[in-house]
Parts: sequence; structure tokens; C-alpha cells
Amino acid sequence: MSSTWPKLTKPPVDVALFQIKYDLEGKGVDIFLPIENEILKVLPKRVENFTADISLPGTYPVIGQSLISSKTKRAGYTYHSIDQKQKLSLDENGITYTDENTYKGWDNFKMIVCNFLTILSQTLNSINVTRTSIRFINHFDFDLSEDPTDFFRTTIATTEDDVIPYASSKYGFKLLLNIDDNIYSIVNHNLDKRFDKYIYIFDIDVLDKGLFNYDIDLILSKIEALRTIKNTIFFGNLTDKTIERCK
Repeated sequence: MSSTWPKLTKPPVDVALFQIKYDLEGKGVDIFLPIENEILKVLPKRVENFTADISLPGTYPVIGQSLISSKTKRAGYTYHSIDQKQKLSLDENGITYTDENTYKGWDNFKMIVCNFLTILSQTLNSINVTRTSIRFINHFDFDLSEDPTDFFRTTIATTEDDVIPYASSKYGFKLLLNIDDNIYSIVNHNLDKRFDKYIYIFDIDVLDKGLFNYDIDLILSKIEALRTIKNTIFFGNLTDKTIERCK
């Protein structure tokens, strides 16, 4: 099916994201420390993330001095490039890779994801994965003289011409698409008028909640299937006019 998709030399992708959720079974995030030198070769900066549980004694405020206790723990690590456009976040619930660089195509994105999955397999090879997802945030600019509804096949419409008697400068809507028993997609359309142009954000998140043991080949197979769904939604919503602008 991918052969039927138009080739875009100017893809509108602002953010490409890959994520898996898992159950660490109480092992804690320090299990990633033995492999972090391999991650730092790709993403040389690291930030430690913390969470704090704050408890107050009693139900009512205490006049004067009161004791407040907090329990702080390390929640995870975020590794990023020097320009912070690439990030890999590891925590107790999952891993997230985010790329805000100029999009170089699916094969390049998948290769980077595969590289991180290979590094992480040393730690996660027996972990139960509970969800796999990809998300692509697309950005389009239009002149104020243009009608944004000419560029998308899914829009907000009124049943009569005079329902909204005033000019609109911003709108948005969300779609939840059920693909099958395990796979669904969250699609957001948002238009914003900024100074001399319209900004249109077309955000597609495709998620697979199927359960399996951590396996690189299976994860890559799943994200290929999610990509097919993402592209079907993406190209199905664009008009020919929009596609021509991205070629």
C-alpha cells in the first residue's frame, strides 16, 4: 500500500514520536544505568527526573509551625542532543523517543528507533510491553487570503450559513478512531490565525494496546502497521492542493 502514497520532498512533520509502555515490575529506573554510556554516544546530554510525594499532618491547616514531609525519588532519565531536538526519555512506565529535526523520512526514523531498541534490549528483554505507539505532528502554513478548508477533507461545518455570524480566527476538533480491538488513533486538527498567516496543526497518534514480551522485531513490525494506519489517515484527509504543496 505504501507504494501508492505520494512522495513528499517537503514533508510537513514538526515532531515524530515513538513510544512503548511497559511494566518494570518494581525494578526501578536504575536498571538503565549499565547501558547509559551507549545512549550517551548518540544523545550526549542527560537530565534526571524526580517526583515528590508531599504529605501534610492532619486535615486542617495548622497555625504556626507545621511539619511537612516529602518523599522524593528518581522517576527516570531524559537523554537529549546538544540542540535538544532529539530526546529519549526512560521511566518506570515506558520509553519515549522524540525527534524535532527536519524529517528525513520513515526509514531514517525507524533506523534510529531500532538502534535505541537494540541498546535497551540488554535491560528490557524480559519486560512485558503493554502499548506501542507512534505520533506525528504535522504543521502547515496558509496565507490569510486562502481558505484553510480547501486543504483538508475533514472540517467543521454548520448546517446553515448564519449560525456563526462572526469571523473565526481559531478552531480545533479531536477524532477518536477505532481501528480494531487493539488499535486506535487520536487525531487532532487545530487552526490558529497568527499575524499574517494561518497555522494548521494536524496531529496523528496511532496506538496499539496489544500485550507482548519485549521483542525488537515484533515492535518494528507493529510500528510498520501503525505507520500504514497513520499514512492512510494523513493522505486521506489532505486535498490534492495540499499534497502538491508538499511535493
